[in-house]
Amino acid sequence: MTMVTDLLQFIRIKVLWEVPVGRLLAFLVPHCHDPAVMKEAVKGIKAVLDLWLCGKGDDLDRYKEVANMMQCINEQSSVSDTCAALTQVVSSCLLQPEKETLIEGLIQGLRDSQPSTAHGSCALLCDLLQANPTELTAMFAPVLHAFLGLSDVKESVRHSMRQAVVQLVLTDRVTVINSLISYRSPAISNNYHWQWQRELWGAIEEYCPLPWTLRVLVNYLQTTGRDHNVLAVYAVRDILSKVSLVAVNMEFQELFSTLLPLLGPENPAPAAGFSVKSAAVEALQALLFRAQLINVSNQLDQDGAWVLFSDHGQEPELIFLLTRALLMFAAPVLPDVVHQLSQRYSTMGASQKFCVAAFFSALLMQSHLSDRRLLVLVTERTLELCEDPLEDTVRLAVQGLNTLPKKEILRFALEQLKVLTGALPMWAVEGKPVILKAISTLVTILQLCTDEAANKLIPKAYHTAKECLENPDAEICRATVFLLGALVKRAAGSKELKKQCHGSLARLLLHLQDSRLAVSQACQLVLQQCTPHFTGFNVVIEDHFSREKFIFSAFIRDMTALLHEHFPGVMAVYRDVALRFSNSSSPALRSSAAVFIGALLEKIEKSICNIIASWKLKRALSHLLKDSDSRVQKTAAEAMPGVHQP
Repeated sequence: MTMVTDLLQFIRIKVLWEVPVGRLLAFLVPHCHDPAVMKEAVKGIKAVLDLWLCGKGDDLDRYKEVANMMQCINEQSSVSDTCAALTQVVSSCLLQPEKETLIEGLIQGLRDSQPSTAHGSCALLCDLLQANPTELTAMFAPVLHAFLGLSDVKESVRHSMRQAVVQLVLTDRVTVINSLISYRSPAISNNYHWQWQRELWGAIEEYCPLPWTLRVLVNYLQTTGRDHNVLAVYAVRDILSKVSLVAVNMEFQELFSTLLPLLGPENPAPAAGFSVKSAAVEALQALLFRAQLINVSNQLDQDGAWVLFSDHGQEPELIFLLTRALLMFAAPVLPDVVHQLSQRYSTMGASQKFCVAAFFSALLMQSHLSDRRLLVLVTERTLELCEDPLEDTVRLAVQGLNTLPKKEILRFALEQLKVLTGALPMWAVEGKPVILKAISTLVTILQLCTDEAANKLIPKAYHTAKECLENPDAEICRATVFLLGALVKRAAGSKELKKQCHGSLARLLLHLQDSRLAVSQACQLVLQQCTPHFTGFNVVIEDHFSREKFIFSAFIRDMTALLHEHFPGVMAVYRDVALRFSNSSSPALRSSAAVFIGALLEKIEKSICNIIASWKLKRALSHLLKDSDSRVQKTAAEAMPGVHQP
């Protein structure tokens, strides 16, 4: 300290130097807490401030203020008074960047080998943040994160940090809590490290309203991923053991829906005993106990449910037992839990989604599920999960749906059709989200239901899909295209559903030239997905779609020839659809109809039975030759029979 002080005084006399005042004070001020070197530290501080004031003579008021404070420091005798005066100097005179540099240096000083110096760094950090809470808000998190990471320092230093955190909570509760819960623990953390972090949480709990703190923690866990949230989950567990029964019951559904997704597998597995999953299990146990759901807890103990959490891959079994116990003894809370999980599902990570799928699947598997409204709600939410890109999630959802009675799936599908039909007239007002959701649900049901259920559902779904396809909204039409694709795939090969299968296929072909790009691209994708269900289709479709320039008329002629060869008995369906589209309000669809009609006329057999059909097609094409749109006229002229023959 003597060497540093002498060097600073020499520089003061010999050199005009812009000193790093923040970094130097971070080194000198903590040594004021060491009685052995306190006087030399104060001399060094004076020298730094003198250097710093060089060139600031034009700021006479600041110069006098610092000079007066330095005089006060000379007159002080105790360590606390000296540090208080220094804090006042720093708070009043240092600029924002210099204060931040000072704080960064003090954070490094927390690891000083001398406990008294580390204690001094801690004390000054606390004093500075308390004196400048608004100006130094951004520095709260680095300071508190440094405290949380110092589990290996001496007990006297940890005691200082506990006191500092309490004082900071009293200064700015919100900032401190947010800083603590945003801390990311190191990848490798020992038991002592976790214990120290929980000690810091315990130190502030009595100074914060527990329901408010619990709400902040829950909101944080809901809006972030599960990684590195062990500390926040343990804090929830500790707070749950102290809050009132009324507070727990008011927040039970939200707490449960927050903790349940954290029961999923962790990869790679963390250190034994300190993982998000183990913390969530303990928090759930505390929640059930505090909510006085004794029967639920006893049932879980009897089933040995809590033992399963330590076995990787047993998470669905644990969630199944947990769901069964809740359904038996606390069923009224489940609808809200399902609703909240569904609301946050899209923001969850893979492990959390896995847990939600396991929970919904477990509900569907329960023989105790007698509440009709809850059954419909869970079925609807589980069907939505079937569209998730994660294979494990889809597998669990399908597993749950397959346990439902076949009549239940069909009844649910018919209810969705009824909802869809009712929403169509109001699509422009408030019906669009309902329509899109119902169509998506029907697509999923068609993929899962039995052949018997499909035979009853497809005719009604086909009729509704035709209405949806005529809707002017591009998003609704695009969703309907995927519904038509599902109809084609389920009805292909069925003698009873030929009309629905080929009627859907005809509409997909005609909408390939839809003026809305999203709709035409969806048709192309769906047609490629349908090729495995029809012999020879894949060759023609892939050949045309892979060409650099897609020629619609050539594609339709090739497809018509293929359809005429393999399905001569259903060509009337294609004629009816083409004739219907020739009267469409969309010029693009009328052009498609003209191409299709021309291709059908080329393949129609010259027989008495087909005279009427041929006459209808020629009449429609003649009308299209006189269309109000010149592009339609041109397409109709090109589609006339004989134009494309050699």
